[in-house]
Amino acid sequence: MDVVKPDVTFSVDYTVNGDPKSTGLVSDTDPLLLRGEETFKWGDTVGLVNWYAQYGNEQLLLGTTPGEQLDTPETLNSLHYDPSIGGNKFNDLDGDGVWDADEPGLAGWTIQLWRLPGQVVSFGVDTADISGVLYDQTITGADGSYEFPGALPGQYYVTEVVQDGWQQTLAPLGTFEVANGTQISTLDFGNTRLYPDLKLDKSVDPTLVVRGDIVTYTLTWENVGDYLAAGYTVTDDFDERYVAVVDAAGGVVSDGKIIWTFADPLAPGDAPMSVTYTLRVLDTVPEDVTFIDNVAVIEHPEDTDLTNNTDDASVEVEPFAPFTPKPEPDPDEEPFLPFTGADAMLLLAIAGSSTALGLLLRRRSA
Repeated sequence: MDVVKPDVTFSVDYTVNGDPKSTGLVSDTDPLLLRGEETFKWGDTVGLVNWYAQYGNEQLLLGTTPGEQLDTPETLNSLHYDPSIGGNKFNDLDGDGVWDADEPGLAGWTIQLWRLPGQVVSFGVDTADISGVLYDQTITGADGSYEFPGALPGQYYVTEVVQDGWQQTLAPLGTFEVANGTQISTLDFGNTRLYPDLKLDKSVDPTLVVRGDIVTYTLTWENVGDYLAAGYTVTDDFDERYVAVVDAAGGVVSDGKIIWTFADPLAPGDAPMSVTYTLRVLDTVPEDVTFIDNVAVIEHPEDTDLTNNTDDASVEVEPFAPFTPKPEPDPDEEPFLPFTGADAMLLLAIAGSSTALGLLLRRRSA
C-alpha cells in the first residue's frame, strides 16, 4: 500500500517591534530544520515566534521560541523539529508475548503509522475521527528495528502487516501523542510462527496371510497443526523381497517405495485424507519368515513435530504345512490286508451258505 501524504508547507508567525509578521520557511529534513529568511535591523525587538506546518487542511503548531531584542543584524532564528517513533519486531519463539533474550528480530516486515486528525486551526472545522488515516509505513531492518522520524504533531497509533503463516502475540495498545522532542522506541511487535502438523495412520487387511495372497493397505492422514500444509509427500516403504505391488493407487513405484505427492493444501480441520493400495505376498517367501512389515511416512518441510508422521502395519505369514512320513511296517506283525465293501458282502454270503449246509447235514443224519 502506498502512502499518499498531503503537501506540507511551513510558516512562522512573530512580531517585529510590535507589528505582526508571517513568512514562509526553508526546510531541510532528517531532522527537520526550519529557518526564517527575513533579516532584521540592529535594535529590532522580535516577539514570541510560533512555527507551523500546514498539513492538508490542518495547521499544526510545531513549536515556539521566545522573542528577543537584537543587538546585531541577523536572520530569523531557526527551529529543529525532531521527534522519533519506533520499536522492534521479533520472533516470539515460545509464543508468550514477551521478547526474550534468545528471540531474534524479524527483518522485512511492514509497520504502519496511523494518524488521528486533530483540531483544524486555520479553517475552524473539527475533523477528529475515530478511524485513523495511514500516515506512513516502513520496513523493519536486519535486526527487526523500525523508526518513523519527524512525524508531525498529533495523535497516532502503529500496526503491522502480519505475514502469512504467522500469528501476532504482542502489539502496542492505544494511541500516543507526538510533539517536538517526542522519543518513543518501545512500540514492539511479537509474532510466533505457525506450523502444519501431519498425522499418519496405517492399517492392513488381512493380517494373517499365505503365500500368494493379496494384501490391502490403507493410509489415512490429517493436519492437526496450526497452519496449512501444501506440497507434502506420503511414502510407503515395502520389502521387495517378500511383496510386490499390485495396485499403487496413483503412486510412483521406485526402489521398494510407493510415493504420493500432494500439491493441494491440507488445512487444520479439513477432513482426513486416505489412499488404499494392494500388494501381493510372493510365493518365494522363505519358510523362516513369519512377519512382513511395511512402514509409511508423511513429510512436509515445515512440519516440526515428527512424532506422529510414521506408522507401520505387519502381516503374519502362515507356515508351510508340515510333512508327515508314512510309518514303516512291523515285520513281526501279520500283514493286514484291507478289503472293500464288496469283499465284505462276499464273506457274509459264504458264511451264510456254510451255516445252511451245516443244518442240512444234521437233518440227514437224524
